[in-house]
Amino acid sequence: MEDDYKLISEEDDTIEDKYTIIYEFSLKEDIEDFTKDIDVTKDPFIVLISGMDNAGDITSITRSDVNIVVVVNPKTYQILMIHIPRDYYVKLHGQENRDKLTHSGLYGTEMTVKTIEDLLQIDINYYFKVNFMSVVDIVNALGGVDVYSKYTFRTVDYDYYFEKGYNRINGKQALEFVRTRKVLKGGDRARGENQQALIQAVVKKATSPAILTKYSSLLESVNGKFITNLSSEKMLQIIKLQIDKMPKWNFTSISLDGFDSENYSSVFPTIKKYVMEPDQKTIDAAMEAIKDVFDGKILDSSYQENTSGWVNTPHVYVPPKEEPEEEEPDENLEEENPDLEDDPNLDEEGNPIDPNNPTTDPDNPTEPTPGETSPDPTDPNPGNPDGGDSSGTGSGSTTGSETTPPGTEAETSGNTNTGTDSSTSSKNNP
Repeated sequence: MEDDYKLISEEDDTIEDKYTIIYEFSLKEDIEDFTKDIDVTKDPFIVLISGMDNAGDITSITRSDVNIVVVVNPKTYQILMIHIPRDYYVKLHGQENRDKLTHSGLYGTEMTVKTIEDLLQIDINYYFKVNFMSVVDIVNALGGVDVYSKYTFRTVDYDYYFEKGYNRINGKQALEFVRTRKVLKGGDRARGENQQALIQAVVKKATSPAILTKYSSLLESVNGKFITNLSSEKMLQIIKLQIDKMPKWNFTSISLDGFDSENYSSVFPTIKKYVMEPDQKTIDAAMEAIKDVFDGKILDSSYQENTSGWVNTPHVYVPPKEEPEEEEPDENLEEENPDLEDDPNLDEEGNPIDPNNPTTDPDNPTEPTPGETSPDPTDPNPGNPDGGDSSGTGSGSTTGSETTPPGTEAETSGNTNTGTDSSTSSKNNP
């Protein structure tokens, strides 16, 4: 069976190296009627909520990972919820050896019911068998619920962030809320508290006036999402009681406890695996609390009223952004002097700029030709040491529109004018 393979693989991570799957099949449960009917409007009764470890067909036979006994007194409006850890090491009904309670689900719902009846010495009147999708669909059909969390924590699969106090959740968030175990300090014990809290939230929302006025459509929307032996007639009797009297129910949650140990099981008959050895004191306390409810006593409430009206909305956890690490300064580089920046009187190296020497002006980086000297700033013709036009090569040559003075012969050496004008000088002919 697929669920059995999943069960074994969770206990032994080397199974895939040992076996090869050649065929898969699943078994469906045909539950016989073992109901112990009573008048649900007058007499106390007990319901078992059995949560299956799968998300497929609700009729599939698989482990019963969630086992919560709900004791209801319709006269005092007291509800007691008792969580039994899934790894509780108990004697399964009709079996010689002890086993984990969760493995009772592999034999069917009736086995789980009768095993818990043996453990707590009670009669269980009704049961609700649910799975993962039951939780999602029921909570969504109610339009979400406000669930109380004793812890602030972040789930693993979808990284939802729940805060201590009341949280307004949808179906998907509800499933993560009741499945999370490893990040909680109390492990399966703390997960059981969250499961009880969700039951309280669902019952509270389902018995509110806004839902009761449309209970027919609600029942239709969740049809087929769970299996129960509580008849439609009994359900309508409870709904009518709620509509007529609108009582305020008191919820009390407790849990059986035990000691961490290792022992054999039906799934691993030759290998010792984790189990929880029952603490008889907690079993006795639970049995006493059940008696108190049947006797009409009101127990201490386990859930605070949301008097402030503030409700957290779980959000997808976003880890804080990592700040980039600051680079350490290079010791080989000289530290810049901020006082030297943007100073027009200093060059790039911080030296004073000589206003009479353009070669030191970074805006006029003119370098003298080798062999030349820097021009005299008082010379009107700094490019001509003989006092002529700096653009010419000889005295008396023409530059642009200028002409040779009358009566002066220009040199006939054949030199070409190097000015901007292309004219050449020549002798004056009569």
